[in-house]
Amino acid sequence: MVLVGADRSFSIARLASDLTPLGIEVIEDPAIADDPHAAEFGDTELLSNGFAPDSARVGAHGEMTVAAVFSSMYSVVAYRLNFAAGSWSAPARTLRHNEIRSVLADAQRLWFAGHEDGPIRG
Repeated sequence: MVLVGADRSFSIARLASDLTPLGIEVIEDPAIADDPHAAEFGDTELLSNGFAPDSARVGAHGEMTVAAVFSSMYSVVAYRLNFAAGSWSAPARTLRHNEIRSVLADAQRLWFAGHEDGPIRG
């Protein structure tokens, strides 16, 4: 599941079948400061968009998890990561600059609203 904190932080959680947490990780993305328009917005950390009622989504492809956040810069940033041995892997990211309503992923590619966005960098 994805969690958006009161401070607009973005986290990913893995739950057991009885809904107890197995692992929760705040997604920190220092590359956000290098994204286009980050300097204009003054963003140096990943924050969800405070105006969007549903600013984060999650999906799965086998054991791979894909989590996407509608950021404070009005872009969509998607992360691919895995959960193993009680912890999350380092997320691989991809960035899209316009508002997207649907994200689909397989092990190698992401599609935003039906448009392939290319390979996931990791």
